[in-house]
Amino acid sequence: MRPKKGFSRIAIMAGALMITSAFTSCDSDTLNPRLAKNALLKEAMFADSSCVKSFTTGFYEVNPAQLRQLQQLQKAGMVELKLTSVVEKKKVSNYSYWSGYTTASQDVEHTFATVSLTDAATRYVVNHVVTRREDQEKDLKLREGVAGDPVPDYVLSDNDLAIESDVEEMVVETAAAEEEVIASADTVTQSDAPVATSVDKKDAAVPANEYEAMLAKVDTKTHDMLLGKFELVKVKEVFCPENMKENGVGSCAYIYRFVDKTPFGHVFKAPESGKLMTGKATFSRYIDMGWTVQHNNPDE
Repeated sequence: MRPKKGFSRIAIMAGALMITSAFTSCDSDTLNPRLAKNALLKEAMFADSSCVKSFTTGFYEVNPAQLRQLQQLQKAGMVELKLTSVVEKKKVSNYSYWSGYTTASQDVEHTFATVSLTDAATRYVVNHVVTRREDQEKDLKLREGVAGDPVPDYVLSDNDLAIESDVEEMVVETAAAEEEVIASADTVTQSDAPVATSVDKKDAAVPANEYEAMLAKVDTKTHDMLLGKFELVKVKEVFCPENMKENGVGSCAYIYRFVDKTPFGHVFKAPESGKLMTGKATFSRYIDMGWTVQHNNPDE
């Protein structure tokens, strides 16, 4: 009796799947360019949001280099910028053989900037910077929303607990402090010390000069701004001989480049766009994750 076509087709497909699975299993035991590339692409280095630069907005003092960068970003339409200059009256001591030490007043100019991001710049703000391998980033998400154990009322913190030796030390220090206060009071009473005049707290809080007044107004916020990203171009020199295969290790070299440079990347000197760079990586094979980068050494 001839077998039915339906059963024959199913048997052929099952056999093909078994052969494919066997080849895939054998293939995964040995590091090859495809597996090395897949492992490298899971590294934080090649994530879309790993190449960032901290950028400050708000009101703060800037030096000439910072001012130049802010002006470049302003021209690029990334920030709104307002500058304020103040002069600090600074006392400077000078020494000469004839007159000894003399004090003179010197005017020092300071520049303060009021900085805010434009709507065009907000697209480059990175809310979550990728700093770990892809699977490690996923593991961190498992911790989100997990609250710690509440501290019961009967459990006191270390600050609330008083050890006997600590109590004795506090008593000795308090007694010594009281004696110093009494001695100080007696000394003032017996001398012709002038009576201290009261100072209005409001006046005391006013800075001594305009520069200090500006420093008191400093208010900043930090953002992570996207500079661009690294792109993996090619994997080469994949090395996994039989002895390394048995130990589940391998290595390769790779070529990469920097692409999609943003205005912040241009201003903050990110790598040159399109310039090819090289790196080397070593790998370990895990039962649950397959080939994974163990050490990544990009050449910059």
